[in-house]
Amino acid sequence: MSSMALAAPLTVGFSQVGSESGWRAAETNVAKSEAEKRGITLKIADGQQKQENQIKAVRSFVAQGVDAIFIAPVVATGWEPVLKEAKDAEIPVFLLDRSIDVKDKSLYMTTVTADNILEGKLIGDWLVKEVNGKPCNVVELQGTVGASVAIDRKKGFAEAIKNAPNIKIIRSQSGDFTRSKGKEVMESFIKAENNGKNICMVYAHNDDMVIGAIQAIKEAGLKPGKDILTGSIDGVPDIYKAMIDGEANATLDNVDFSLRRGEIMALLGENGAGKSTLIKALTGVYHADRGTIWLEDQAISPKNTAHAQQLGIGTVYQEVNLLPNMSVADNLFIGREPKRFGLLRRKEMEKRATELMASYGFSLDVREPLNRFSVAMQQIVAICRAIDLSAKVLILDEPTASLDTQEVELLFGLMRQLRDRGVSLIFVTHFIDQVYQVSDRITVLRNGSFVGCRETRELPQIELVKMMLGRELDTHALQRAGRTLLSDKPVAAFKNYGKKGTIAPFDLEVRPGEIVGLAGLLGSGRTETAEVIFGIKPADSGTVLIKGKPQTLRSPHQASVLGIGFCPEDRKTDGIIAAASVRENIILALQAQRGWLRPISRKEQQEIAERFIRQLGIRTPSTEQPIEFLSGGNQQKVLLSRWLLTRPQFLILDEPTRGIDVGAHAEIIRLIETLCADGLALLVISSELEELVGYADRVIIMRDRKQVAEIPLAELSVPAIMNAIAA
Repeated sequence: MSSMALAAPLTVGFSQVGSESGWRAAETNVAKSEAEKRGITLKIADGQQKQENQIKAVRSFVAQGVDAIFIAPVVATGWEPVLKEAKDAEIPVFLLDRSIDVKDKSLYMTTVTADNILEGKLIGDWLVKEVNGKPCNVVELQGTVGASVAIDRKKGFAEAIKNAPNIKIIRSQSGDFTRSKGKEVMESFIKAENNGKNICMVYAHNDDMVIGAIQAIKEAGLKPGKDILTGSIDGVPDIYKAMIDGEANATLDNVDFSLRRGEIMALLGENGAGKSTLIKALTGVYHADRGTIWLEDQAISPKNTAHAQQLGIGTVYQEVNLLPNMSVADNLFIGREPKRFGLLRRKEMEKRATELMASYGFSLDVREPLNRFSVAMQQIVAICRAIDLSAKVLILDEPTASLDTQEVELLFGLMRQLRDRGVSLIFVTHFIDQVYQVSDRITVLRNGSFVGCRETRELPQIELVKMMLGRELDTHALQRAGRTLLSDKPVAAFKNYGKKGTIAPFDLEVRPGEIVGLAGLLGSGRTETAEVIFGIKPADSGTVLIKGKPQTLRSPHQASVLGIGFCPEDRKTDGIIAAASVRENIILALQAQRGWLRPISRKEQQEIAERFIRQLGIRTPSTEQPIEFLSGGNQQKVLLSRWLLTRPQFLILDEPTRGIDVGAHAEIIRLIETLCADGLALLVISSELEELVGYADRVIIMRDRKQVAEIPLAELSVPAIMNAIAA
């Protein structure tokens, strides 16, 4: 698979003259070493001093669909036919060591030649055409002082632009051909030229320096290839320009992504980093305006998700995209039901569905409607369906977000089995610990841009967090001593409260300025407890006191009027209004409290929305963006904002940080603690045990839909919670 605005999984073919001589062996070893450092798959063919062997190797590389071909040619003539084949396949050819005698210079689409002056001239010629008479101020990153290569490349570039008065070299400085020096010099240029606003293009004497320059451009808040053009010797032709420029999609800027056969690649980044956009680009939901996707040496262009599935790219999104009112069996085989004479063979389909689920360790009645099962089981059904479609590439978008520990381990076992069978998996998640459990490599995106790709075993967790955030993680909000409660009188007190068939009768008191955690495995009754309290499933036993007064909670409206808020786990179904704007979603609960005869002014709505966008770091182009176009984590933040805005006395948060990026965790927890300090009482349901330990005053343990234990702050720890759950 290779890239569009996301760059290709870089596979390079290298046709060497022959490795028998010492210096050529050294050259090959250097190539291997550098390729390994950069995560490039290098295919080396030894020509054994024969051109026919090299031509055969080049044709083999073309057939394999490599991303680029390097040739150290044994002779100068006879290359035109095979180079034409490479050009037709849109594969750039780079020359090493010497030039070749080919009239059509476009056949080797590169600036690498034996003529260093020509190399510089080619870049200059490209720039003249690119700016087309418009003014362009150029800054130049030269190679080592006195190096003949640098002198000649500078000379060639100057010659190309001498008849273009619109192009001026305004700054030029020598470096040492390294990436770090390129970055350092470019930073000085940007600072000197009005924060880069006076610069039209950077011309570098090699690719490492231009990559360093690109880093400097991005750190200055500018876009390479858009705000400042980039050109370098050892550069790449337009079809691969997205590897550097990233102009194909405004939400994918300079993304470099590769996926090997039979590996689990974790795709990480904060919300809005571009993960969902990348997935949609790979599956035909979005279409790039340039570049190529390669799958198993074939260029593909998915038209839609169904076409992508036919090509071998399957996806299971964070929000289950199945038909909840139809049976599990129907969902597993929809569109490919077993039939005979045009009639559905339901018993056969249900038998196959049962066997399919059982093969992954799940026993359930496949005749039941999907919506009878938990969010977790619906997610598992979606995964089983995608796997059964024999995907070559399987994209899992937050597959573990609704799974308990045992189900996560079962899924990971399945993922490893698929990997060992040659399936390539893209694992999108916010659970960093899980990344280290199951992935082989990690790709990090930030603000729509590629940050890096590393072997999981070689990447320390703290460095990963820094890659994701672009800064040190502020953990201040996670470091807490015991808090002093504002009052011993509970805001809400439930006695023998429950609903038959839903949750066993329980006792619960929550005081002002207190955070009570609710922990347990999936299906233990945590969410059901919240739904009974909030009146979604009205209790049929027990009593409730709100601020000491007996009350009845028969509906969410009654609960809201009494100062109770509830932020549910399944935001897609129970929370957001997809077509409404971010602003409208945020103010919804407050407007309902006030009543629709007392509308909130548009100005106040705008101020409210902007404030919460800032406080929670919601990534949205504007307050008027329809919420359906936000990433899952940002939708969750909007939903949390809605209830925080009402300033309830008692707020129930069901998985408040589910699907929220690592950087936002600390921000949200800090906001929760601020509300506690103001007297808010919170009941927080979370599968993140470390998180509960970090902010809860006590934790109630649920098992089999009943309360089984309570752990006070003095005894609170992750092992204590796990032991209580498992007891």
